Amino acid sequence: MTTEPAPAQTKPAGRGALVAGVVVLLAVAGIVGLIVWAVVTSDRAAPVSHPEPSFESYEPGWTSAMAKAGVEATFPGGPVELTEVRPTGRRPFEATFTAEEITALLNVYRFEADLGGQSVSISDATAEFPAPGVGALSGTLSAGGSTYSAAIEGPLVHTAKGIDSPGATSLTVEGFGVGGERRRQATEAMVAYLNRYLMAAPGLTVQSARILEGGLQVSGTAPASLEHPAPTP
Repeated sequence: MTTEPAPAQTKPAGRGALVAGVVVLLAVAGIVGLIVWAVVTSDRAAPVSHPEPSFESYEPGWTSAMAKAGVEATFPGGPVELTEVRPTGRRPFEATFTAEEITALLNVYRFEADLGGQSVSISDATAEFPAPGVGALSGTLSAGGSTYSAAIEGPLVHTAKGIDSPGATSLTVEGFGVGGERRRQATEAMVAYLNRYLMAAPGLTVQSARILEGGLQVSGTAPASLEHPAPTP
């Protein structure tokens, strides 16, 4: 994954400014966008339901990630909406987050967006970094009121213009492979999804990021502390 430092930005403190946003954005959100496009355009993907692991299983990874970023917060009793988290203060950080930590952050902090007329969110997610510059994600995707099992792998890049990807190298939804024109369109959808996620975390600044084998290295600024809303059902 190539890295070009992004110019520092001054953003007002507001909704969802937290290191979880950084991690999800750089490691997962772009990938999720690819999955989303495949789901809402594929006529072969049949809705299914999947049980989630216990929420408490994410606490070790969440605690470790917050410590690395220097963010003071108490582990919530259940998933919370990213846009409803209230940040206080700002501080610089530089850390390498493991796949376990990123997985925990993604499952603790939920984000729902409208993409192509569909209400989209992800749960029961597992993130991996199989090689430098390559991210992989599997999980349950909710789109338009239905749920789907999906898995994807591909390169991600952070430049001065933001997060981008040349496209997924592997994409499956309910066991069906997706490629060709849909894969190309999925890359475009990924960029749009990522930009919306960035807008949902106005107090967060990423200066540089790169995927290592087994982890994600990020530097920027994050809130000094977080206050969580009541967990979502």
